[in-house]
Amino acid sequence: MPTIDQERMLNRWWRIEHLYKIQTKIPGLKKLLKLNAIQKKIKEQLMIWSLILILKARQEGVSTFCLIYHLDKTLFSRNYTTVILAHKRDSLKKLFRIIKIAYESCPDSFTFADGRVWNKPKAKYDNVNELYFEESDSRIYVALEVRSDTIHGLHVSEWAHIKDAENALTATLNAVVEGGDVTGETTANGVGGNFYEAWEDAIAGLSDYIALFFGFQDHSDYCDVIEDEEKFKKTLTHEEKKLLGVPNMKLGNIAWRRRKLRDPSRRKKFKQEFPCTAGEAFLTTGHSPPDREKIMDWVIRKPIVTKMEGRLKYWVRPIKDRRYLVSVDCASGAGAEQLDGEGAEGGTDYTSIGVWDCKTLQKVCAFRGKWPYEKVHQIAYRLGMEYNTAYIAIEATDHGLTVINNLVEHVRLDGVSYPHGMIHTTESVDHKSKKLQTKWGWYTNLKTKPLIIDHLAQLIDEEEVKIYDKIAQQEFLRFIIDDKGKYCAMEGYKDDTVMESAIGLYLIPNALRAGRGTASKSELGLDSM
Repeated sequence: MPTIDQERMLNRWWRIEHLYKIQTKIPGLKKLLKLNAIQKKIKEQLMIWSLILILKARQEGVSTFCLIYHLDKTLFSRNYTTVILAHKRDSLKKLFRIIKIAYESCPDSFTFADGRVWNKPKAKYDNVNELYFEESDSRIYVALEVRSDTIHGLHVSEWAHIKDAENALTATLNAVVEGGDVTGETTANGVGGNFYEAWEDAIAGLSDYIALFFGFQDHSDYCDVIEDEEKFKKTLTHEEKKLLGVPNMKLGNIAWRRRKLRDPSRRKKFKQEFPCTAGEAFLTTGHSPPDREKIMDWVIRKPIVTKMEGRLKYWVRPIKDRRYLVSVDCASGAGAEQLDGEGAEGGTDYTSIGVWDCKTLQKVCAFRGKWPYEKVHQIAYRLGMEYNTAYIAIEATDHGLTVINNLVEHVRLDGVSYPHGMIHTTESVDHKSKKLQTKWGWYTNLKTKPLIIDHLAQLIDEEEVKIYDKIAQQEFLRFIIDDKGKYCAMEGYKDDTVMESAIGLYLIPNALRAGRGTASKSELGLDSM
């Protein structure tokens, strides 16, 4: 039975590095946890803060440290409940195994200098993912969600990847007692979601959490030894020179990064796995069809004119003889007429209308609002007439059919109706008669949606699109391909502006041909061919 100084045993940070073992990368080999640089920084913050959010690169030891921290608190407290929240069922056993190895490796007892003996609390295994210490009435367990327990310590693993995080975490966080310890760690999962919003609030000082980011440059394992630094500096690329301006980035990190990128299989996902800034972490994750970094580079401008209580925004006035396209994505739902601020995303979807310059591919005007369906055609008519009798393309789904019908039938007070040749139609084969038929509007379906989204992504990646609206930029950043391969907005967000833009940009060649049968090479961008 080892003898130990009582003061050391009362020191949580000493215990964490001297009592618990972890599994190494070598199968079957376990060793005492020795804090790396990142774990030491987390320790420093845990000595001050009880609510911590951690955004990280992969394999930095953050999860292991947090689990052992919470295990130690549970072992040395009475009437204490700790919950480890996993992001998916497959992770339950993996997380519990880390806890179990640390607990079982802790010595069964210690003798203090004065002869007293400390005995490790005996664990009762209530279930496969829980340790219950009957003597102290404390427990630590791994779960997917908690609703009815009283929690004193909570660790949320891979927070950004929890499905339906809003509901799962609201219930669990509400179960944490006042003053309880909460740590949350995760790799990023796109520009949006529950963790992203919690992170943004913490950065802005709008919550009690402290936000910590650890990039690959913060881990000593991701740093190569350079024999001749001056010689190495002469080989730096422009991108690598910029990276040296990132906090904590060293030449050794650049060398390690360069070595890893020699493997072609690593290049595509390197920034996702090993980001060097929080912004890069969010922007390069989450299966976004377009390049998020390109979207972040958009020049956001204030509109020159706003109307309809801010719903209708103008950035560029009509240019004489220029061809324009008006694209309409009509909201689904109740279609209530109401004014909503930027953050008010509840209720029905928004009707989104964009006016596109067919030559420059810039969105010159936009409407976004919750508006009665029977009145949406009036906005489309007005904008179409204002922008040189623009080509109008309306998505013919849900209430879009109402908008199309009203526009086709609409006659202004002076007797002027909108030219039918400037309203988009779709040709399709009738299933019954097998004859070709023409329908008003654009039809988004399983075949056409990938076409318009891929086209949109290509234009964004080639920096052809010009969108000046901040709200539109946020929607584009939160448009993803989900786990089922579906194009959609991230959970809790909208994609009305994205779909309206995709339809409009895809149909620009149709707009250029409308009324004259063909478009010039210059208008189609082929004048150099």
